[in-house]
Amino acid sequence: MSLLSEVKYNNLNEVLDKQASAQASKTCVRYEGKELTYGQFHEKVLKLANVFLSLGAKKRDFIGIQTSNSIEFAVSIYACWRIGAVATPLISLWTTREVAEAVDKAKIGIMVVKSSITSVATKMCKTEGVKTIIIGDTASYKDLPGFKGEFWDLIEKAPATDTKVMIAKNDLASCHFTSGTTGNSKGVLHDHLGYLYAGIVHTKTFGLTSAEYIYLVLPMYHIFGFINLASVIFVGGSIRMLDKFDPQILLKSFEDPSMTLFCGVPSIYKMLMTQDNVESVNVSKKNRWFISGAGPLPPETENDLNKRLLRGNGRTCQAYGGTEDTCVGAANFEKPIPGAIGKAMPGCNLELVDDNGNILPFGKDNVGEVVNQGPHVMVGYLGDPKAADPVDHKITDPVLKPIKGGDGIWYWSGDIGYRDENGVFYLTDRSKDIAKVSERLVYPSEIEITLRNHPGIKEIAVVGVPHKTYGEQLLAVVVPTEQWKDKTNELEAELRTLAEKELAKYKVPRHWWFKTSLQTNSLGKVLKKEYRDQFKKLMEKGKIE
Repeated sequence: MSLLSEVKYNNLNEVLDKQASAQASKTCVRYEGKELTYGQFHEKVLKLANVFLSLGAKKRDFIGIQTSNSIEFAVSIYACWRIGAVATPLISLWTTREVAEAVDKAKIGIMVVKSSITSVATKMCKTEGVKTIIIGDTASYKDLPGFKGEFWDLIEKAPATDTKVMIAKNDLASCHFTSGTTGNSKGVLHDHLGYLYAGIVHTKTFGLTSAEYIYLVLPMYHIFGFINLASVIFVGGSIRMLDKFDPQILLKSFEDPSMTLFCGVPSIYKMLMTQDNVESVNVSKKNRWFISGAGPLPPETENDLNKRLLRGNGRTCQAYGGTEDTCVGAANFEKPIPGAIGKAMPGCNLELVDDNGNILPFGKDNVGEVVNQGPHVMVGYLGDPKAADPVDHKITDPVLKPIKGGDGIWYWSGDIGYRDENGVFYLTDRSKDIAKVSERLVYPSEIEITLRNHPGIKEIAVVGVPHKTYGEQLLAVVVPTEQWKDKTNELEAELRTLAEKELAKYKVPRHWWFKTSLQTNSLGKVLKKEYRDQFKKLMEKGKIE
């Protein structure tokens, strides 16, 4: 059931206006000892918005932001919205080349860059047509043509007057580039309505109130961290930012009596559970939720987390959603169900369909693709940068399309799963990760789960790779435990035996690679495409079949 009638704001600026008026002296954001109340945050946003205008920015322009989590990051986002510009956070780990490609793709004319990202800051200050604001020490940049000033110096000199730019619900708010390398990365476009609606959905799903006090360690260049900021400000809560993940600092933060909620990704929770002092941490009783998203949280990790760390103080919740749907999808908000992503969030239309778009009934045998519909879904991908206006040339196919028996347009997620008779969804794989061996579909996650039962497995990723005869074959990339790292031949033999015992013959990996670690992106997702590409290159050179 849609919650559209509950959207009372026209844009995200009205949300901040309300919070600054109602609770001007309350903490909005805090970072490394520096704190801004809602009144102060509002003032800094107005000032930076006027800085942007003075540099020639206008409505619908894309403004790039490349920095780690910080107050400057948050102020920059809301200042973009103040003038109707499109906040475009860029992954802080990107190289100069990757940033330059994104700048070209989105036609970014203004960049806000942290000074310590030296190569990018220098490149942007030298790039024709890009005006660059530096956060921090400017000594290395002040003589470069694109340098326009230091972040706080510019804010100090700017007026705190409202920009009076009219912003509608359907005006663009953000462009998030997906976390692959820029060449394959897509610019996901969201409007103001999408974030307003997401704020309502998250409020109803998790019972958010103005009393929320969260520690934000997820990077705000990713939608998960970005929506943490937007949804907490939506309800008038407080955010304490961390610019990097440190397990000991995070464990200590869980004892903060003010903390009410924490969002993390599976790799964070896994790392926390390896700490020697995890069982001595006294989690604050005020903590209600420990939410995990951006990938499946293994049941064993969730059980361990509840038993050894939380011990009844707050509870875990697997959530499902992504960049294209503002993290509005499903969640175990009623009760923990290890291995499940939960029920559809209130106000989110979630279905399962077959390849032809037919809605599937419940049942473990009825596996299909998850489709998502609602105002929270993106308006499309950024289009051809050579077009006069890449926004007008946005790409919607093939992921935004109808389904049979459902009204309107739906986002086809590429996630594969099923749902039970209670409406609880379970994911089995990503469609792009599904291999086809001898015309049979193979779900790599099934093989990974089976092989993880061996004590020699620390991490594993199973990937579908080309085969001249069978179409595809399976490659297992294994990170062995310390005890097995010098016995990989023996480990391979035992893993083959285990796979042959537990799985059909065509599901047994043909190739085995042993590594010291898996290649992952900044959120800990395994970059399976990298292994496919490596395999293809070896195959082309005749070094592998």
